[in-house]
Amino acid sequence: MASSPVAAEAALHQLEETLTNLKATKYTYVAAMAVLVFDIVLTFDQEVVRVWNARRSLGKYLFLVNRYVPPVLFSFDLYYQLSPNPCKHAFFPPNILGILSLGTVEFILVLRTHALCQNNFLLALLVFLCIGAVTTMIATTGYMLENLIVFTPATTLPTMVGCLPECAAPLCRRLLTAFWIPFFVCETLIFSLTAWKLLGSIGELGFNNKYRSKLVVVVFRDGFIFYIVIMAISVANLLIWILAPISMAYLATSLMRSLQVTVCSRLLLNIRGILEPKYGTKNFSLSTLRARVPPGTLANDESVMDIAQDTFALGTLSSYPGTERKL
Repeated sequence: MASSPVAAEAALHQLEETLTNLKATKYTYVAAMAVLVFDIVLTFDQEVVRVWNARRSLGKYLFLVNRYVPPVLFSFDLYYQLSPNPCKHAFFPPNILGILSLGTVEFILVLRTHALCQNNFLLALLVFLCIGAVTTMIATTGYMLENLIVFTPATTLPTMVGCLPECAAPLCRRLLTAFWIPFFVCETLIFSLTAWKLLGSIGELGFNNKYRSKLVVVVFRDGFIFYIVIMAISVANLLIWILAPISMAYLATSLMRSLQVTVCSRLLLNIRGILEPKYGTKNFSLSTLRARVPPGTLANDESVMDIAQDTFALGTLSSYPGTERKL
């Protein structure tokens, strides 16, 4: 009996720590939504000029999906966080759609990398890794939701609203840790291929043509920033899942999703900005860059890469008369 007050005090302290962590997690959802909306407001004028006025293409639609689906999903997340309605039904759809939104970001990067490398084997490998990453995430989320995650109405806890997911089983940490491994591998390969291609092309492109050198610099710079930002927040997530209390499991997840969308949108807008007519002649096309590919890779040795209105192919710029050069 002497240990009862000690045990009660320990339980109270643990409850207080759990509530603090869950509150912090709720606030990160609000912060992530604020980042998304703020970035849309900041770059809306660029989007109108560089995307809305462009002709229809796969890249344009991917940009719009990446841009506007995530805010809708975060609205569901905020509703789920703030409403005491049945949590299981509110938890699953936005999480699955969020994973598919992440898959859109990855597919954009895969198209961009293929436009740079023009290698069918690498394209197949990247698509396989992208599909594998999305499939692993969906399967992990579905399994945890069905078998491991327990939802507690927050009305049973003081100062809390909504409903609270909890996954306290030992398997949860391992699944959460493995959740991002395929994504990490895919991102690392994409960045490595981008760096290898662009650094290897600097010697051939040279810096005599300021427009082409500017394009190379922007592609590499934005790809490097994207990789560093996403990998940093991914590592932070892994450390949280491995070392932190389970009540902090989702502390950085919403911020990571928000930054993925924001940085990817900025990357595409920056590229389209470089391809604006002010950087070239009046005949310069925003949607077309030419890339020379090995004979037999495509129907013609020189192929127009229409992916590139938003995800572009780097190669010879036919709009600059007399300046065509193989990448």
